[in-house]
Amino acid sequence: MSDFVITEAAARDPFASVLADLKVEFGAAASAQMAREMIAAEELDFLWQAQIAARDLGPVEVIDGDRQAAHLWQLIGCLDGRWFVAKAAVDDDGRACDLIEVRRFGDAWDAYGAYA
Repeated sequence: MSDFVITEAAARDPFASVLADLKVEFGAAASAQMAREMIAAEELDFLWQAQIAARDLGPVEVIDGDRQAAHLWQLIGCLDGRWFVAKAAVDDDGRACDLIEVRRFGDAWDAYGAYA
């Protein structure tokens, strides 16, 4: 694992940006917990933004006729200082639309082991 990968993950982690935006809006009342709650409410969007690598695992069977065809993607990245590996359904327009699974890890080695 290179330092570049870890540095890139830290640079893509949106947590600091969310916290800074909350501090601008709410001043001293803003907290890390508030940022975590905001991220949890839109978890898939933030995981997608924080990814440093992703791969298409193939098509997902669509059962609901109202939904578009999708592919299952596996993501790896770092969010709020913790590494994750996630699986998400991504539509043909490249938008993540369903979070299937997310696993969190304390370090990059374990995350890359799960991603492999």
